[in-house]
Amino acid sequence: MQKAEQLETRETDLVFIYNKLSMIYSTLGNRELELAYDMKYLNMSLKSGDRNSIGSAYVNLGMYYHNMNDKNKALEYYFKALEYKAENKKSITYNNIAVVYEDLGNYDKASEFYNKAIELNLTTGNYLSLCSSKTNFGIFQYNQNNYLDADKILNDANSICHN
Repeated sequence: MQKAEQLETRETDLVFIYNKLSMIYSTLGNRELELAYDMKYLNMSLKSGDRNSIGSAYVNLGMYYHNMNDKNKALEYYFKALEYKAENKKSITYNNIAVVYEDLGNYDKASEFYNKAIELNLTTGNYLSLCSSKTNFGIFQYNQNNYLDADKILNDANSICHN
């Protein structure tokens, strides 16, 4: 990917390369280069005006700050991402927001955003994402000691995932 970055001249391809390099450095745990490529990805996306790419760049920054344990900054970037993402592409960001609120101990907000993700997935028919959202919400309910709700939600998630 670094070689591709050196050779590429088309901005649309550079956007893709910057996003991939950010993910690679995240996986490797190199936070400095992860952030550098997140910023390159965002800047190039803003330059291109591609709303989906801009939204994804803000999600990357949200994940970066979440991993750095700066939950408020993570929320700031996730909400910024929602401004750019198409309605049918917001469910994963809703899920990310729910996780941050859960980490912050704001369980009402976490529940609200888990449910937003689930509702959107049901509306759009995105069953792969619905499987993930329901599973996350079931685990959330379990962690809240709502065992009966958790059991029902996780059984439903299991059925969706298998189908």
